[in-house]
Amino acid sequence: MKLILIEPDENLRSLFELNINQKLSYEVITRDDAKDALAFMQILPDIRMIVTKDKIGNEETAKKLAEYLANSGRSSVQVFVIGPDFNAEEYDFCHQLSENTTPEELLEALVKKKKIKGQSLSIKGYYPVPIRSLKYLGFYPCDIFLTIRKEGKSEFLKCFNSKEAVTKDDIEKYCLKGIEKVFIKEEDFGDYVKQANLIFSNVIVSPDLSKKSKDELRKAVLRQIKNIGVNEHSLTLASTLINDIHKETLKNKALGTVAEIFNSSMGYPFQRSYMCSVLSKLISDQFTWKDQTHIQSLSIASVFADSELSCFEEQNVYNEESLALAKISSERKKVVKNHAAIAAKKISELKNTSPLVEQLIRYQHGNQQGEGFHFNLADKFSILHAIFIVSDNLSRLILGSPRKKILLAKYLNEIYNLYPHPHVEKVIASVKDVFANP
Repeated sequence: MKLILIEPDENLRSLFELNINQKLSYEVITRDDAKDALAFMQILPDIRMIVTKDKIGNEETAKKLAEYLANSGRSSVQVFVIGPDFNAEEYDFCHQLSENTTPEELLEALVKKKKIKGQSLSIKGYYPVPIRSLKYLGFYPCDIFLTIRKEGKSEFLKCFNSKEAVTKDDIEKYCLKGIEKVFIKEEDFGDYVKQANLIFSNVIVSPDLSKKSKDELRKAVLRQIKNIGVNEHSLTLASTLINDIHKETLKNKALGTVAEIFNSSMGYPFQRSYMCSVLSKLISDQFTWKDQTHIQSLSIASVFADSELSCFEEQNVYNEESLALAKISSERKKVVKNHAAIAAKKISELKNTSPLVEQLIRYQHGNQQGEGFHFNLADKFSILHAIFIVSDNLSRLILGSPRKKILLAKYLNEIYNLYPHPHVEKVIASVKDVFANP
């Protein structure tokens, strides 16, 4: 991901750049003015944030950038304006900062808004879906609408008509403009989901896909699941994805599989779900009592356990201390603290789903209620619960490591210190066997 920094003062620019590089995983690109920045954005669309002065010389820099982003459908880019000579309230993607903003204050603002991504979802009567997922449909199962945010209002820019053929090149052009989501009428959403499930199911299991295209497809599928929510449609799609992942672990077991996920282009939530599912299966295979229901339940729990979490800051919370330090609102902290219980309840309402999935999700942080971080392993705590807890925590520790190295012994020791239970100890011993004999 890239961030454009427009700041004429060389010393201040260096300070801003240094602080951003230290705390955010964004590549900082410096530009002299709006004209220079816009020329750059025409050729490289992967821009997530812009930090700019309100005015540079005679140029109304912030206004020029905001008008371009609003009119081109790229309102997913977040603009941080330093200085009073611009009314940021006119644009929902612009954020006003004081003229004397320090590098530390700027960084705090960037971290808070980093989670904002994609177009507004608050369009009554419409559901959002990832625009990239349209490339795989073949034809549009219903009318699909492309929108932009202009002067604070949603406007339909284009309608892809039902039954028309999908032109992949056209979809790619919109993607290059920074547009990430399209919208479907509420009453048509069921038809779209059925068609998407059918197409994705067929494409995922195709042996002809290259690893790169498969990685992109999985990313689209997992986003699709998140947008659809926790329901029977997303469960079907998740099951197809999981079965495909498990087939690959037969060819590329243990450390090779985990390292491949670690180095993939998928984002953190997808890597975590993917890695937790793989680890769960690899560990389960060490036990003679395991059956397909156990493995499927573990994998479904891997996909949906964190379904209520909306950003990296929330995904990275794992105890009361990290919750207190998280840069999220008090309302979101309540959701994070009880997200396992919320997700488990939604899963329990689905038909034809094993009750084991709900139990596994509730035990994600070590207690039967799925609330908070109490690490209270009750009498009903089973070896399957231990497999899920170890897989989930190991995935988090691997992906959260600042070093590009998997320190297995260190991570397993941390997990056992957190969950000192005979079942956890047994599962950790199985993990060591898996990685010692891949």
